[in-house]
Amino acid sequence: IPAPVISLSAASLAFGNVEKDQSEQKTFRIKNTGSAALSVTTISTAAPFSVSPVGPLTVNAGDSATVTVTFAPTATGSASGAITVTHNASGSPKTISLSGAGTDAPPAAPTNLTAKPGNNQVTLSWTANTESDLSHYVIYRSSTASALGDSVGRANKPNMTFTDASLGAGGYYYRIKAVDTAGNKSAQSNQASATLAAVISLSDSTLAFGSVSVDSSITWMFTVFNTGNGTLTVSSITASGTDAGQFAVSPTSVTIAAGGAPQTVTVTFTPTASGGKTATLTLTHNASGHSSTVTASGTGTQAGINLSANSLNFGSVEVNKTKQRTFVVSNTGNAALTVSNITSSSGFTVSPTSFTIAAGEDTVIVTVTFAPTAVGTQSGGLLIAHNAPNSPATIALNGTGTAQQPPKEPVFRSSPAALDFGNARVGRPAELTLTVSNDGDTTLTVTKVSSDLAVFKASPDSFNIQAGQSQAIKVTFTPADTGAVVGALTVAHNAETGINTIPVSGRGVRPILALLPSLLEFKSVSIDTAKTLTLTVMNKGNADLRIENITSSNPSFTVSVASFVVGPGSSQPVAITFRPRVEGEQTTSLAIAHNDTITGSPTTVALTGQGVAVSAPTLNPDPLAFGKIKVGRSASLALTITNTDTLAAVEVTGIALSDTTFKAFPTQFTVPAGSRATTNVTFAPPDRTPRAAALTLTYNAGTGTATATATLTGQGIQPVITVSTLRLDFDTVSVGEAAHLPLTISNTGNDTLLVNSIRISGPDSAQFPLITKQAVPLYTILPDGRDIVSVPFLPMSAGGKSATLTLVHNAPDSASLITLIGMGRLKAGVVSLLATPDSVASDSVFVISVNLSETAQVAAGDVTLSFPDSIFTIVSLTRGPLIAGDEMVFASNDSVPGQVKVALASVTALGEGTLFTMTCAVAVNASTGLYPLQLVEAGFFNAAGDSLSLAMVDDTLAVYSEEPVVSSDVLILLDMDITPGNQNLDSLGATVGDTVLVQIFIERAPATTGYSIHFGLDPAMIDAEGVAFSPSDFIPDRLPFPPTRPSPDSVDVSVGNLTNASAAGDGFLGTAAFPIREGFSNETSIVVSGVVFNLAGGGRQEVAQNVVITVIEKQSSPDFNGSGFVDFEDFIIFAGVYGTRSPEHDLTGDGFVDFEDFIAFARAFGKSVSGKIVGAAKAVVR
Repeated sequence: IPAPVISLSAASLAFGNVEKDQSEQKTFRIKNTGSAALSVTTISTAAPFSVSPVGPLTVNAGDSATVTVTFAPTATGSASGAITVTHNASGSPKTISLSGAGTDAPPAAPTNLTAKPGNNQVTLSWTANTESDLSHYVIYRSSTASALGDSVGRANKPNMTFTDASLGAGGYYYRIKAVDTAGNKSAQSNQASATLAAVISLSDSTLAFGSVSVDSSITWMFTVFNTGNGTLTVSSITASGTDAGQFAVSPTSVTIAAGGAPQTVTVTFTPTASGGKTATLTLTHNASGHSSTVTASGTGTQAGINLSANSLNFGSVEVNKTKQRTFVVSNTGNAALTVSNITSSSGFTVSPTSFTIAAGEDTVIVTVTFAPTAVGTQSGGLLIAHNAPNSPATIALNGTGTAQQPPKEPVFRSSPAALDFGNARVGRPAELTLTVSNDGDTTLTVTKVSSDLAVFKASPDSFNIQAGQSQAIKVTFTPADTGAVVGALTVAHNAETGINTIPVSGRGVRPILALLPSLLEFKSVSIDTAKTLTLTVMNKGNADLRIENITSSNPSFTVSVASFVVGPGSSQPVAITFRPRVEGEQTTSLAIAHNDTITGSPTTVALTGQGVAVSAPTLNPDPLAFGKIKVGRSASLALTITNTDTLAAVEVTGIALSDTTFKAFPTQFTVPAGSRATTNVTFAPPDRTPRAAALTLTYNAGTGTATATATLTGQGIQPVITVSTLRLDFDTVSVGEAAHLPLTISNTGNDTLLVNSIRISGPDSAQFPLITKQAVPLYTILPDGRDIVSVPFLPMSAGGKSATLTLVHNAPDSASLITLIGMGRLKAGVVSLLATPDSVASDSVFVISVNLSETAQVAAGDVTLSFPDSIFTIVSLTRGPLIAGDEMVFASNDSVPGQVKVALASVTALGEGTLFTMTCAVAVNASTGLYPLQLVEAGFFNAAGDSLSLAMVDDTLAVYSEEPVVSSDVLILLDMDITPGNQNLDSLGATVGDTVLVQIFIERAPATTGYSIHFGLDPAMIDAEGVAFSPSDFIPDRLPFPPTRPSPDSVDVSVGNLTNASAAGDGFLGTAAFPIREGFSNETSIVVSGVVFNLAGGGRQEVAQNVVITVIEKQSSPDFNGSGFVDFEDFIIFAGVYGTRSPEHDLTGDGFVDFEDFIAFARAFGKSVSGKIVGAAKAVVR
C-alpha cells in the first residue's frame, strides 16, 4: 500500500547571538521519501520564533519542501523553543529544537578623540557617547601608530577626559572604546597622538679649576636645567681625554621631571702630577642631540724646597747667654711650600717652626738660637718636615758653652718668636702684639722696627727699654690680595747681635663675585605675559659671599630672592621675571649689594625687554564649508589660526559657536609668534536643514581681550522613502500560476536611497516567491528617482493568502512594510506536451506525449496540437493508460497547416497520466534549431457532461543536423564567487540547507544559437532534482529549458532562442544553483564535463573539458588559538592571514579571508566559543 515517509533535514537549529529587535533566518526541509503524497497539516512554534509556511501543505512522493524559521528576540538573554510538524505519515508529530540568545547592540565607537601633551602627562578628551546604558570608556596606549596597545585606565560615565600621568619622553598613540553595562565593547575610536620631549640646558660650558696641589682636590659645579615637557634623563656623565682620571663627577646620572627643579653636578679635580690638565665631560641624555659637553681644565702644582745652609756653627757662647744664627728657606716649585714643623735638638731653639711659601714668592728666614746651660761642646740638628719631595730635610748644629762673664751690655729678647696672622680679609687690617724685653743690665735702645713688606707695619717703631723691662709693639697685617704672605720684621738695636728678625706671615682671603650672564635680554614679551630668565650668582673666592639685597628700579622686572649667602666655589640661581604692562622697549638694571669689597658694591646687571601687543589673528578658510553631510553622522574640518604677529604669541582663551550642530576642539591654546595652529570643527547635522553659523574666537589683546570670527556652513542629507502603495492585492489567481504587481519605490530626500534587502515574511511567504539579484544594495535610487519591483503571487493551494514584504533601507526607520494579499483558485487541471528526447538529429524520430495532471475526474475530451509540418511528420498514434479501449480519433486541420486534433471518447476516472503518444519523424533536411510544440486547445468534460477548463503547457524540440564536432579551442571557466567578473574561486564552504551558486564563463565561443551544459555531481550530497540554471543574455532572445537528468549523478541544462539569433566570443553564460542536501559532509565536487553549442551556420560543436569545483563543509571557528574565548590574540592571528585563502581562518567558507569574515569574527569577539561559526558566504544563498 503506497504510504508517505517523512524526514526532516535538521534535528535542531541554533541561531547563536542575535541583536535585540533584529532577526535571523534559517531553513530546514521536509522530505517525502515514501510512495504516496505527504500531507503536512500544521507547522507551529512560539515567540520569539516563527515559521513560514505554517501549513497545510502537500509534499509529493520523492519531493521536498523548504520551511523558513525566523528568530526575532525582543529582549536580551537565552531563548529556546521547538517546531512541531503534524503530518499524515507514521510518527506524527515530529519536532525540531530551537535555541538562540538576544543580545544588546554594542555602543558606538567614541569620536573626536584628541591628545594634549603636558608636563610628563597627556590629557585626552572626546565627544561623549549618547547610549543610555553606557558604563565607561577603556583607554588604550601604544608606542606605535599601527597597534591598539595596552589598556592604561578607564574613564567612568559621564567623564569625557582622561589624564595619562607619569610618562617619560617619547611619542604616545591613544585609542578608546566605549563599554556598556552589559560589558559590550564598541569599535575603537579614532587615533590621537602626543609627543613628550625633554629640553636640556647647562649653566656652564667650561669649568676652570685654576692651580691645585698635586694629590690635593678642589671641587666646582655646574647646573642642569630641563625646560621641556618630558622627563629629562641624563643616563651618564663621563669624563674623557688624556687627563680624564683626574676629574671625578658626582652624580653620574640625573633625572629631572618636566617642570622639576634643576640638578647640580659636582666635579672634583685631583691632579696627580704638575702641569696643565684638561678633560671633556659628556652628558648622554634623551633630549635633542642626545649629548652635551662641558670642558674642564686645571693645573697641577707641587712645591720644591732649598735650604741656604746644611750646618750652623755657633762658636763659643757664655752659659745662660744666647747666640742666633739664620738660614734661608726658598720654594723652587710651582705650588705653595708648606713647612709643617721644625724640631731642634736640646740646647737649640728655632723660629718659626712652621710656615708656607707661595710659588714664586720671597724666601723665609729661619732663626736658630743656641742657649747653653753648661760649659762644654754641644752638637745637634734640625728636622724640617715639609710638603715637597724628600721630607724631612736636616741641618747640623754645634756650639760650645763657656763660663758666664759679668754682664756688660743690654740683652735683646722678643716674644713670640714669629707672628702668624692666619686668614685676614683683603683690605682690612689684622693686629697682633710683639713683646721686646731687655734681659741686660744697661738700657736697650731700639732704633728701628721695619718690615720687608708694606702689608706688615709696627708701632712704635723706635724706643728705649731699661734693664729688666719690656715694650709691647702693635703689628698690623693688611692683605692687598688673596693668598699667603710671608715676611719679616727687622729690629735694629744696641745689643750684641745688633739686628734681630721676627718672621711674620698671613693669608689674604675674600669673596669674588661672578655673574652669568652679565646682560639679561628678554626680547619681545606680550603685554601682561610673564617671561622668566635665570641669573646665576657665583662665588669664585675663598670666603663666604653675602648678597645683602637685589633691587630693580623698574617694577616690570621682579626678582625671586633678594638676599642669600654663597659659599666658596658655589653658585645660586636667581629667577628674574619680566611682565610688561605697556608697549615699547624697557631697560633697567639690577643693583646687587654684597661684601666683595674689591669688586665694589653694588654690582649692576643690565636688563632689557620689549612689551608688544598681540596682532589680530586670521582664520582660514572663511567660510569653512562642510558641504553635504549625512544626517546622523559627523564630519570634521580643520580651521587654521595664523598669528601674523612676528613678536608675540596669541593666547586663545575660548571659541564660541552660534549653532550647536557645530563643535570645536581645542578651544584654548597658544599660537607662537609667526606660527599657525588648528582647531578641529565638527558638523553633526540632525536634519536636512541648510545651516550657517558664526565661530567666534576670543584671544588676548594687550590688557584685555579681542575676538575674530569665521562663518561655518553645511547641510544634512538624508534619503526619504515613499512607496506607491502599502497594500498589494493580487485578487484571484489559479493555483500553480503566477501573477505580478508592480511596487514603485521613490526617493523624495536629498541623499541616495539604498534598498539593501527585500524580505517576505508571514504564514504564506513561500507563495510570494520574490527573487532578487545577488547584490548589495539591491537598488540604488538617486534623489527624486524611483525604481519598480515586480512582486509575484504563486498560490500553491486554494484560499486566501497573505504575507508582509519588508524593504530594508538606509532611510529613517530603516524598514518599510507592505501587506501582500491574494486568493488561490483551484485549476480544473493541466494538460501538457513532452518531447522525448528534447534534442534530436535530422532524419531521426522522437515521441510527443500528451499528459494530464492535477485534474478532476475526466470522462472525455479532445486535444488540438500544432507543430512545424515541414520538419515533423506523424508516424503513429498510441493510446495511453488513461484511454479506455480504442476510442481515439485523429484528424488534421486542413485550414491550418501543422495542426491536428485528437478526440478522446473515453478517459478513465483517475485523471492523472498519459493520454496518448505520437511518434514523429524529423525531415532529412531539417535545419538545426529549436522548434515549438504547442497545445492550441484542450476541451474536457466530466462524467456529468460539465466542461473542464485545463491549463496548457507547451514544449520545444532542439534539432541538429549532425554529430557535434569536438573542439579544444573553447575554454570553460567556473567561479564560485558571484560578485561581478570572474574571480576564479574554485572552492567554497557550505553546510546542509545552503544553495551553492556557480558562475559559468566561456572564452572563444563559436557563433552559437544555443548550448547545453553537462554537470556531474554526487546525488547523495547535492539535491540533483533541485538544480536550477539562470542564463545570462549572452544568447539574444534566450529560451531556457528545464534541467534534465540523463543519469542519477548528472544534470544537463540547455538554452536556446526564439529568433535564431546567435552570439560568439568571450562572455558570461549564466549561474547554476546546487542545493546542499542532508548527508553532506567533508567535501564534494561538481564537474562540468562538456558543453555542446548549436552552431549558427548549422551543426553542433562540443567542448570536451573537465572543470572541477569543490564544496567544503564549513569548519572554521574564530577561536584560532583554542583558548575557548575569542579575544585579542585571535584577532592578531586573523589580521595576519587577512586577504589570503587560508581555509582554517575562512569563517564564511567563500574561499577568501576577507571583510565578510571580519564581520563574522567581530560578532563573536569577546565571547566564549564552542563549535562552528556559521556565516553566509558570498556565493551561498541560505
